[in-house]
Amino acid sequence: MNTKSCLLFSLIASLCNGANILFYNSARVGQSHMFFMGRLADWLVEAGHNVTFYQQDLLENSSNTGTKLAHTVVRQKIPLERDDVGQSIYWLPFDEATFKFMKNYGYLQGVACESQLQDPELAKRLKNEKYDFAVIEYFDFCSYAMLEKAGIKKYATTSALIPSNSIPIALGVPAGLGVIPAWLDILSETPTFYERLLAMYNHIRGLFRLSKAASGRQIQAIKKYHDPHFNALHKIAGSSYIFVNIDEHLTFQQPISPKMIFLGSSDVKKQPEALSSDFKNIVDSAEQGVVVISLGSTVKSSEMPLPLKDALVETVKSFPDVSFIWKYEIVDEVGANLTNLYKRKWIPQHELFANPRVLAFVTHGGLNSLSETAEMGVPAICLPLCNDQAQNCQALQAHGIAIMIGKNCDARVLKQALEKVLNDESVRQKAKNMADLISHKPFSAKERFVRYIDHAIKFDVAEALDIKSRNHGLIRAHNLDYLLYFSVLLFAVLSVVYHSVKLTLRLFWRVLLSRLVTKTKIE
Repeated sequence: MNTKSCLLFSLIASLCNGANILFYNSARVGQSHMFFMGRLADWLVEAGHNVTFYQQDLLENSSNTGTKLAHTVVRQKIPLERDDVGQSIYWLPFDEATFKFMKNYGYLQGVACESQLQDPELAKRLKNEKYDFAVIEYFDFCSYAMLEKAGIKKYATTSALIPSNSIPIALGVPAGLGVIPAWLDILSETPTFYERLLAMYNHIRGLFRLSKAASGRQIQAIKKYHDPHFNALHKIAGSSYIFVNIDEHLTFQQPISPKMIFLGSSDVKKQPEALSSDFKNIVDSAEQGVVVISLGSTVKSSEMPLPLKDALVETVKSFPDVSFIWKYEIVDEVGANLTNLYKRKWIPQHELFANPRVLAFVTHGGLNSLSETAEMGVPAICLPLCNDQAQNCQALQAHGIAIMIGKNCDARVLKQALEKVLNDESVRQKAKNMADLISHKPFSAKERFVRYIDHAIKFDVAEALDIKSRNHGLIRAHNLDYLLYFSVLLFAVLSVVYHSVKLTLRLFWRVLLSRLVTKTKIE
């Protein structure tokens, strides 16, 4: 048997032995989320598994399936009252922008969920496929319900975001309130009492307002059309593993469950291609180096408020020896008189970061952008706009490789931040050290993901790694009953001691006074 025949036989054998795996996305909303899930699906196909990626088509501007190798099943669009949040939302105050964004997200997820739960043929088709395992995304609670309807017992959850408080709470580990920033928190390196108090307030506000906006309609639909006792936290805890799209060295360090596996995006990186002549000329001609400005694929720099545009232009003007490449969607007069500013509708971000002449990255703080800049050793200046972006920026800032400023900053603040990144050698060294640390990990993200999935398919990992105290309730899980018991006991003992001493002293004084009176009478 020749080499080609052996390889073909091995491939067929691996496919035959592969598991039947379902990736389920009940609402195709965020492109970055789809690419993350699609990458994971492709890895499992390459490992010999039979992977189907089910997606609910929803938005006109979100059509990419994210996968190149998996079999995709796309359910047709459903009628929507609204879809795109527009550009103006990103420039509202951070909290307001986040609530409005998540309210729209919750509407889209809820409508999609209602449609799928009321489709008996969909659940029947999924059940007939006899899937061995499923992979779904955190926040997509409808997927948990659809797995139940399809009779799929084993599943893993993914998170394209840094884990929020609800994931540790669901798994039975401390959430790090007041220590680890949540979406709405701004915490210093050593949080003050006021910051921790505000974090508790934000946590309560998130539970009763943000969570309701993001998932309230989904949960209502699930309870109405599937299970009136549905508990999202229990479903998260029932995952075999939870795969997180951030490197463990970049995120906040805190106690975690053994179910939580950090992947990062190292395996997304491809060998950088050669820069086009346009960008190569910009980089080569820069006297000191290049700064890249980009707010991601969704937010348009051309739509940002005029004061921020003016602040950026003024900052560019203050560093004449540095060239600035700005992802900017239209041709206009903003910064047109500056010879060191290059506005382009699209930029090869990966290839630019690979060039040692790129000195810094001005970003909105999207997790994929920050992961890429960290993995390639480029320090960042963050202007978070909404949602998880402030949390992402604070994670890198905690490692000294990013500086976070507000999106309503003026030129003075921007200049100070850029001055520090360009001239403080410790910032650049920390960025280089982080890139080296990530690139020399003993296991790749792909190897880690595929092996853990294989393990979860074969064994009941969810039960073995379950932290039982998660079901004990707040009082028992934190031993508050013990504290109350010993507090009462201590109070009782101190009370007895107090009254005993008081009684003894009273008797002593009575005896003493009695003797003094007797002595006086005798005299």
